[in-house]
Amino acid sequence: MHTILSSLICKRWAKSAKVDCLSTIYTNDVDVDKQKTMMLRQGTLSSFCNRLVKVVGSDENKFLETCGDINRIIPKFEKQSCVNRKERKQCSIIGDPILVKIKGAPRNKNKYGKRKRCENYRKSGHTIRKSSKLISQDMLKLIAKELSSSDDV
Repeated sequence: MHTILSSLICKRWAKSAKVDCLSTIYTNDVDVDKQKTMMLRQGTLSSFCNRLVKVVGSDENKFLETCGDINRIIPKFEKQSCVNRKERKQCSIIGDPILVKIKGAPRNKNKYGKRKRCENYRKSGHTIRKSSKLISQDMLKLIAKELSSSDDV
């Protein structure tokens, strides 16, 4: 036997098991709480989104195409929900907001204060005493003084 009879295959093993199960939940005319149906719908959308992430996440072209499609679908449904609620004036689609500088927590002052810097190189941790240019200039001045003092004697 090369193929398995369809009568032997359980529905839960089929690839369309989730879709069939979810579609039967919504087609049955059973009085269910609105909150439960909303939770079921959100769970269904979540599972579809998770599956979409697995399929689309690996390929850049698929990712960009899917992002474009989702960005087209969302405003469409937002407009429909505004029309259904008859709150057109209140419901407006907001574009990208201008970035606002957030104050946040103030910076803590360093308990040690500012570090000393070299006047020549303007780097912290490199002071006048360690500056090679200034040391060589000072040494030349000292040598010149010593020479001039030795000439006077």
